[in-house]
Amino acid sequence: MFYLGRRRHCRAWIPPGYYIEYGGQFENQQRATRRLLLIVPLAVGLIFVLLYLTFSSVKQALLVVGNIPFALVGGIAALWARGMNLNLSALSLCSAWPC
Repeated sequence: MFYLGRRRHCRAWIPPGYYIEYGGQFENQQRATRRLLLIVPLAVGLIFVLLYLTFSSVKQALLVVGNIPFALVGGIAALWARGMNLNLSALSLCSAWPC
C-alpha cells in the first residue's frame, strides 16, 4: 500500500489516529513505475553494448542510442495530437518500440 500519512493540505479532515492508504490500480502503477526505473536503463545499456559489438565504434553506438529521446518526444507528441493521456502502458510502448 502507498502510505500518504497525515497531510495538512488535504481537504478532508482526518481525525487523529487515522491515515490514508492508496491501493488497487494506483498501487500497481507505482510498483510498475519503480520497476521501469530499473529495467529501462538496463535495457538501454544492453542495447548500447550490442550496438558497440555490432559497429565496433562508440560513436556510431551513441548515435543510435542518442535518438531514443527524440523517439520518446515523438511518441508523446503523437499521444497529444490524438488527445490521449500519457500513462504507463503508453510510456513503456514508446520506450520499447520506436513510436
